[in-house]
Amino acid sequence: MQSAPPTEILVADDGSSTETADTIEKWNAKSPTPIKHVWHEDKGFRKSRICNKAANQAQGNYLIFLDGDSIPHPKWVFDHETAARNNTVLCGRRIRLGPNISNEIDVQFIQSGKLRASTKSIISSAIRGESKRYLLAIRLPTFLARGFHPTERRLMGVNFSLHKELFERVGGLFEAGDKRCREDAELEIKLVSAGATRLPLINRAIVYHLYHPERPPNKSLNDDIQSRYEQALRQRQLLAK
Repeated sequence: MQSAPPTEILVADDGSSTETADTIEKWNAKSPTPIKHVWHEDKGFRKSRICNKAANQAQGNYLIFLDGDSIPHPKWVFDHETAARNNTVLCGRRIRLGPNISNEIDVQFIQSGKLRASTKSIISSAIRGESKRYLLAIRLPTFLARGFHPTERRLMGVNFSLHKELFERVGGLFEAGDKRCREDAELEIKLVSAGATRLPLINRAIVYHLYHPERPPNKSLNDDIQSRYEQALRQRQLLAK
């Protein structure tokens, strides 16, 4: 349903069953955009490794990342492509859908256009306090979005993009073996340390995130990341001089 379809879709699959492969094959048969299934065996949590493998196999020179539990607005690819800049990572955001509306969503729900900021389903869910960050679902003209969000924002792995050359230059996502880590934060630290700019793509490139329980925050991990993030900012300032 993208207004500007990507040249290809790569599904980075961290060891799921043949059910996923069968679903991809079914959609590939009717998709105008080729879909490539990039898979490796389930040997623990290895999301970063399979994402790096998929990025390496990409034929294009620009990468747009989306989590598997998230649904993009029809202008998602268009908004990323038109905002792309050299040595820059575009940092989008997500609307956090609540459990009730998430359970309603299927292919027909999406194709009917009900997943829009102006529809009764989304507005009702937001009014009930079930879905969060509803205002992010409002797609603004570029000049207004830039005016409301003029400064850099943190990178979120659910919705970001950058040139493949930049991604490879910093070594891609941090691979922590089977240990859980904040992959997006680790990538951001490497990008900032290398002098890259972060451009907010808020109220553009909209993404709807399906509800699921989330792990409680790890304070020691977050404190360590924050310390290294601040160090990366200082490193970038030195590079700019």
